[in-house]
Amino acid sequence: MIWYVTKDIERALGIDFEKYSDVRVVSNHSPLADLFKKFYPARILLKEEGGSTLELLEKIALEIQKKDKNPEIIVFKNSSQIERCIKKNKWTLLNPKAKLIEKFEHKINQYNLLKNVKGIRLPETKIAVLEKLDFEKIKKELGAPFILQYNLGHTGSGTKIIDEAKTLEEEKTKYPKREAKITKFIYGDCVTLNACVLETEIAVGAISLQLTGINGLTDNKLATVGNDWAYVENNLDKKQLEGIKKIAVRVGEVMREAKWKGLFGLDIIVEKETKDLYVIEINARQPASASFETRLRNLQKENGPMDWHYTALKDKNISIEAEKAIRASQMFLRKQNGALAERFQKIDKVGEYDSALNLIEEKALFELEDKSDLFVIPQNKKEYKPNEEIVRIQMLGSFMERMFPTAR
Repeated sequence: MIWYVTKDIERALGIDFEKYSDVRVVSNHSPLADLFKKFYPARILLKEEGGSTLELLEKIALEIQKKDKNPEIIVFKNSSQIERCIKKNKWTLLNPKAKLIEKFEHKINQYNLLKNVKGIRLPETKIAVLEKLDFEKIKKELGAPFILQYNLGHTGSGTKIIDEAKTLEEEKTKYPKREAKITKFIYGDCVTLNACVLETEIAVGAISLQLTGINGLTDNKLATVGNDWAYVENNLDKKQLEGIKKIAVRVGEVMREAKWKGLFGLDIIVEKETKDLYVIEINARQPASASFETRLRNLQKENGPMDWHYTALKDKNISIEAEKAIRASQMFLRKQNGALAERFQKIDKVGEYDSALNLIEEKALFELEDKSDLFVIPQNKKEYKPNEEIVRIQMLGSFMERMFPTAR
C-alpha cells in the first residue's frame, strides 16, 4: 500500500480514492479530515491537531507496520529528518531525496543552476554577504525597491522588499555574515503553475495568477494568498501562455537531468511593459494548489497534477493531456487583525456557502454549479501562528475580478 502522510489533508485529496485503491492517508484532525473520514473510514487515519509530518510518521509507525509489511510513503515535502524516520522503520519513501530538494529550492542554489540555461530569463541578480552591501550602490545598479532573499524561506518569510537604506541596514545588523540574493524588482503579474517530471515527459498544468499580499487576506505583502486560473484565461494571450509553458518544460528538463521526478511549482513574472517572462522561483515539491487543480481537471474528465505525481513517483506513465481551460480560483485568509479574519474564523463547517456566508450544504469536495456560491474549508484551530492559514475559499470564475477588482 501507499501511505500519503501530511499535516493538512487537503494536500492529499487530489488523489482519487476510487481510482487509486492502494492509497491510504494519514493526517491531523480538522473539519475537512473528519468529514472525509465519514466517507472513507478504512482509508483515512487521523491523529490530534497540530502534528507535523514527521510527528505523524512517528505516531503511526506501529499502526502502519500492523497493516502493511512493505509500506511505501509519500509526503507533501521531504526532509532529512523524514528520511531518517523512514530508514529507521525500513519503509520505502517515494519522494525525491531531501538533498535534491535543497538543490533546487534554495534561492541562491536555484539562481546558480538556472542562470546559464538557454530559454530561461532571470531578473538581474547579484549574490553577496550582507555586510558588504551598500544601498546607494545597489540602487544605482538595480533600481529601488529591490528584492533581498535568503537561501531558505516560504510564503514570503525569507524574502524582503528593500525600498530604503534603513531597511537594508536593519537586515545587515541582524545577519551581517549571511549570504543573500539581491534581485531587480520586476513590475508585472506573477503567474504560477504546477508541472511534473515523468519518466518520458514533462507535464504542465494550467497557469494561474498568483495572489500575493492582498490587503484583507494577509499582513505580509509577499505572502501567497491564492490562485486565480480564470483571470489568466481572460487576461493573457496565446503567445504568453505558450511561452510560459515552454519555460516550464525547460525547467523540468533541467530537473530531470538531476534525477528529479514528480511535481514541482514554477513562479514567473510577466513584465508589465515589455511582457518579457522572468523565472523567479522553483518550488521543488508538490505545490499547495495541486490538489485543487486536480479536482477541477477530474471534473472535466482529465488527469491532473496529483495523477501525474502519483504516477511519476511510481515510475509509470499516464496521459498528460490537459487542454480544457480552468475557470476557477481560490484564496487563503491568513492570520491577522481585522474584521474579515474575525468573520471567517467563526466558520466551523466544510461545505458550500452563499455569498453572505450562509451554509447551503456540508460537502467534502468542491462541486459548485452556481458561480455566486463558495466552497469553504476552515482550519478550526484553537490558536494560529502569524500569517497561518485560517480558511480556504474556492469558487467558480475569477476571484480577482469578482471580489477585489481594485486590489491590483
